[in-house]
Parts: sequence; C-alpha cells; structure tokens
Amino acid sequence: MKLYFAGIERGVFVKSKYASQIYDALIQHGVQYGLTSYFYLKKDPSFLTREVRIPHIFLDSGAFSAYNSGASIKLEEYTEFVKAHQKSIDVFANLDVIGDAEATLDNQKAMEKEGLEPMPAFHMGEDWQFLKDYMDNGYKYIGLGGLVGKRAYTFRSAFLRKCFEIIPKKVKVHGFGMTSPRLLDIFPWYSADSINWIMGEMRGRLYIYDRGTIRNLRYHKKPQPMTGQRMAADKWNIIQWKKYADHLELRKPWGTGGI
Repeated sequence: MKLYFAGIERGVFVKSKYASQIYDALIQHGVQYGLTSYFYLKKDPSFLTREVRIPHIFLDSGAFSAYNSGASIKLEEYTEFVKAHQKSIDVFANLDVIGDAEATLDNQKAMEKEGLEPMPAFHMGEDWQFLKDYMDNGYKYIGLGGLVGKRAYTFRSAFLRKCFEIIPKKVKVHGFGMTSPRLLDIFPWYSADSINWIMGEMRGRLYIYDRGTIRNLRYHKKPQPMTGQRMAADKWNIIQWKKYADHLELRKPWGTGGI
C-alpha cells in the first residue's frame, strides 16, 4: 500500500524558513509519495516542475478545500492544468462536486472526452448506485472520500465495509484524507493520503510508530508558536509517519488480489 503525504506544497507556498525546513525534512527522510492540490498550485503551476523533489506525485483537484473557503474550481482550467503537467504526476483525481454525485460523474466524463483518465471519486452519503456503476463501467482505480470531519468511527467503518463489498479485488482503491490509523490498518487500500504528518504538532500531538501501526500522545492543549520545540516535534512526526508508510507498503493491497 502507498501512503501519500498530503499538503507537500506548504513547504513552498508558505513563505517561511520553518516551512522550508519541514519540506526539506520530507526529502531527508526519504518520503517517496506526496499529494498536492490544484487549488493551491493554480497560481504558481511551476511548482510541479521547479520545486518537487518527491518522486511520486498525486494531484488532487482541491475541491474540498475550495468548498470550505467559498471558492470554486473551473473544470476547463483544471483539465488544462492536468494536460500541461501529466509528466510530473503519477495519479490525478477527478474534479468532484461536493454534495452532487451526478455533477461529479459529468466532470469525469468531460475529462475523459479530453483524452484524460482521472481517478473517479465516490463519497460517503452518495447513492450506492454510483459506485456500482463505476464498477460496471470497468474503472480500475477509484477514490473513496467524504470521510474528513466525520468523527463517528462506526459510521465511517460501516461505509467503507460496504464499499469493499461492492468493489472487486482487482480494482485499486484510494482513501482520500485517511487520517485514522484504524481505518488504514483495517481496510486493504491500494493507496491513501494523510495530512497528519504535519497537522499532528499543530493539534498538540506527537506520533509514534508502534508494532505495525501509529498512535499519538497529546502533550499540550494549545498549538505552540513556531519555535525550535515545534520544529523538533514536526520532524519527529515525519520520521514516525515514514516508518508507518514503510510498513504499509509491505502489505499486499486491494487491486492485487487482496491481503
């Protein structure tokens, strides 16, 4: 299984020595998979050719970030961006429309008409028929999302359990925003992305890789300023998440016959 470190663009677009050092730490500790979003790159698309030193890049549309900030993403512009940077990315997702599975499907078909092969996305709360139709139409790699911000573990696990019942073992499955180690450990993903490697310290958590999983220890109630202590904590978290990613990569994932 491949674990993509999400939010790698922060080390470039956040203009600070601190952000730059964190990005350098990813490279230093051998992170191989990174996820970045068109929503953040559209103002400076040269990032993909100028700055990226992580070999395998997943491009997300950033529709969720745009939705939360009240912004919008134009399908035509996203499509042209993908066309211009295909050589720099391994995988790119469809432009999903939050809360509208039909419009998301329309975007999928529109990008395909342009000769592209975006990863389709199915979200928690959407009609199950959409997922079944994706499978009937022969898609070999699909993303599951809509779980960010959903705190009830039982609801998320029930949703994913049904997804894996519908999705054949020959189909690769990506988990968008998989910040729950329990969900990463239990389900046989082909790939997933998480931003916890950088968000942990901001939430007052140190992570530790422990016997095949990763857990966190809360050590302060409020985020601390960008001090040497915070830098040390972030670098520690990167090391622990890289160890966890290395462990996950040893698993035989869904899409290769299951575990």
